[in-house]
Amino acid sequence: MSIRGNLLKRWHFIFLLPVLFINSCKTDFDIIAPYKETTVVYGLLDPDTSVQYIKINKAFLGEGDALVMAQQMDSTNYKPGTLM
Repeated sequence: MSIRGNLLKRWHFIFLLPVLFINSCKTDFDIIAPYKETTVVYGLLDPDTSVQYIKINKAFLGEGDALVMAQQMDSTNYKPGTLM
């Protein structure tokens, strides 16, 4: 066999080997963790103003459409009186 034929076989092997490794790896994992309540606080404080406003919400994550979940009041807001 010629030198060129041996080089072609080596190049095929070099390019085929990474493909075998890529196909053999599995990265199946669940990206949605069990529910844990997380508080998110938004605010802009101005020292020149006598009244300050902050917004306190809950972060949420779930399977499905996030816009539908955000419309559920208990997904984004705390019940009145629970933050005192």
